[in-house]
Amino acid sequence: MPARTNQTTHLDGKEFVTITHPFHPRTGEECKIIGIRKSTNRKRLICQDADGNEVSVPIEHTNMYMSADSNQQSPESGCDFGYDELVELAHIINEIMC
Repeated sequence: MPARTNQTTHLDGKEFVTITHPFHPRTGEECKIIGIRKSTNRKRLICQDADGNEVSVPIEHTNMYMSADSNQQSPESGCDFGYDELVELAHIINEIMC
């Protein structure tokens, strides 16, 4: 069986991404992309936050993952819910908890 490998692609740092996943602790933050790490079937963005700290974020938790013409996630995500539906669910849960 071949060993699992991690592959990191470094970018020039000119691109930015916004964390959009409603349950991510950094939702709404914009970060500078400094690289992309690919491991097995998963991609993570290596970013730099406003304070200069390195942050690793699953690409699924960012606006890079959302399709441009709809608010639906890619079919290979395995998720049956789109972004808007998850945000609505988060609001409902918040109302129940308060």
